Amino acid sequence: MTNDDTRRKGSKKGAIKKTQADGLRFFTCFIYLFTMSSLW
Repeated sequence: MTNDDTRRKGSKKGAIKKTQADGLRFFTCFIYLFTMSSLW
């Protein structure tokens, strides 16, 4: 985790946007699955 954080800080602009997009996609997918499973 720490190595990834320092590497991202080294190349901020492109990497952070990519990680934010991936994180957002994963987060929305996780929330969607969580709500669907809780509704059942």
